[in-house]
Amino acid sequence: MALRSLLPVVSGYCLLALVSPASAQTRRPAGDFPVLRAGWVDLDRAITTCEEGKRRLAELQKFVDDRSAEFNRRQKELAASRSKLKLQPDKLSAEARSDLQEQITAMENRAQRFQSDSQAEIDRRKNRLIASMTRKLRPVIEKVGRAKGCNAVFYLSESLDARVSPGSAITDEVVAAYNAAHPTPAQNPGKRP
Repeated sequence: MALRSLLPVVSGYCLLALVSPASAQTRRPAGDFPVLRAGWVDLDRAITTCEEGKRRLAELQKFVDDRSAEFNRRQKELAASRSKLKLQPDKLSAEARSDLQEQITAMENRAQRFQSDSQAEIDRRKNRLIASMTRKLRPVIEKVGRAKGCNAVFYLSESLDARVSPGSAITDEVVAAYNAAHPTPAQNPGKRP
């Protein structure tokens, strides 16, 4: 007999064993199980609202803005060269047109490479920021969870979690505890980072 044909039979016996009266006699009473007291942390919100996270995200945004400005400058140079080729074709010799077309192609390649390199660097910095902040937040999350009497703390995910009681969300407490444990220079002007 093939293994596939045995699978429904074995599954059926297992299901019957689970719902049969004999298995009900061996189950533990509900009072023997520990009560689950869970806390939920919105990690994204914790990172973006704690003082260090705000500062580091502002630094990342400045890097993004600088790269965008540089890309726009390159695009303007490229547009000017394209315009020159398009508006003055009869004023340029065949050799000059060919040279300008090669320059435009090289500029396009450099601009495309700059854009992809910039995006890769932005992604790398963002991932490093999230990983670093998550590592630093973990002990604070555990400490706040224990203080709130939680025996489990979960990361909140709006796409997966149907409902979380406001009383079990500990994100605000985590952010406050993190800010107290890791003051930024703006919070503590006498201390250097």
